Amino acid sequence: MSAFQKNDVLKNTIIALEKQSKKEKVQIWDRIAYELRAPTRQLRVVNVKKIAQLTEKDDSIIIPGKLLGTGVITHAVRVVCYQSSPSAVDKIKAAGGSVVNVLDELKKNPKGSKLRIIG
Repeated sequence: MSAFQKNDVLKNTIIALEKQSKKEKVQIWDRIAYELRAPTRQLRVVNVKKIAQLTEKDDSIIIPGKLLGTGVITHAVRVVCYQSSPSAVDKIKAAGGSVVNVLDELKKNPKGSKLRIIG
């Protein structure tokens, strides 16, 4: 996928987040859209190690950026993020958790309830 196509995906994600925020009158999607508008170099990057330190079993978190695989996690956690590395996804799943794309979460959880922003 070219950089142009990736930027189109990001733009469409931001637009969808802003529309949902207005429709449902919730701030979390507006905040995630704001964070994703930052230049690529300034997007939040969160490692598995940080998630392990900041979460407890069965927490649901959202990362307005990228999930990377440095570190170890031993408890199940649900992670929603814009991008993720394959090693991070493997580690989260091995601990019994799951990794979900922001747009998929937007459809499943339109109000963004029980999500905590990390990063």
